[in-house]
Amino acid sequence: MSAAGLMLRLSLLPFRRSRVVIGLMVISLAQLMLGLWFCGSLLGEISETREYARDARLVTIQMKDAESPVDAVRAAIGNGTVSVEEWKTEEVLAKMEGEEPELVQTVRSIGNEGLQLIPRLLVARGVISEEAVNQIRLLTEVARVDAGPSHHSRLLGFYQHLGLEIRIAVALLLLLVLVQMVVFERIQARDAREVTANLSAWGVPAWKARFPALVSMLVLSLASAGISTGEWLFFRKWIWRNNAFLGELSIDRVLSFPWLMVGVTFAVVAVLSVILVFSGRAVEE
Repeated sequence: MSAAGLMLRLSLLPFRRSRVVIGLMVISLAQLMLGLWFCGSLLGEISETREYARDARLVTIQMKDAESPVDAVRAAIGNGTVSVEEWKTEEVLAKMEGEEPELVQTVRSIGNEGLQLIPRLLVARGVISEEAVNQIRLLTEVARVDAGPSHHSRLLGFYQHLGLEIRIAVALLLLLVLVQMVVFERIQARDAREVTANLSAWGVPAWKARFPALVSMLVLSLASAGISTGEWLFFRKWIWRNNAFLGELSIDRVLSFPWLMVGVTFAVVAVLSVILVFSGRAVEE
């Protein structure tokens, strides 16, 4: 058997001797990783949606008559991600009827002349620059333009507070990962001491004799990561596919895989494994 094969076989010794306990630890660590990845994905989405809420505007454009072309307005907006709704007279009156019923009745009672007071409206929502709004105002087809923020300022504060809460959750989950790794190191300590003593007796350097213990911790992490990835794919397809967490406030309504948080998770696990394995007292030869 090659040296690498022997090291791998020795590293799996705790898994063979404590199948139930180690199996539960693998599943438990997998849920912590899934929670970390979920938080990382939410942080990215909240950041993007907060930026959108900060920059997005609601622009109401009143056309001069019902037949005015809107192509020039769309061209002035330029941004293809901006949603533009066309409201004709009856649609505008229908939306106003709940808030201003008397005004709507007055307009309808005047007849065609009253209907011409609100000939056609365009409502644009999205990131629209001030230059685009000024360009729309200069169009001959446009009678009036009103622009304002699309979202209330309190919504931005909500996003900031929510991001802070999720960062606190990430810190707590990382602490739990540390606890899991320490517990696993204690569980495999007896087997690790036995393996290290035997390897040292065979002339293997003390630092190299600890490699099976390190590989054992990495195998635990990789097995948990595999379960977490499977759960992520399942939840994304069946549970998170419509992104019910932010609802209509979300931009894409799809949670992207948080590669950055995955990298942070593996970096933390690797560093903890090295520290826990090589910080103990060396075996006396």
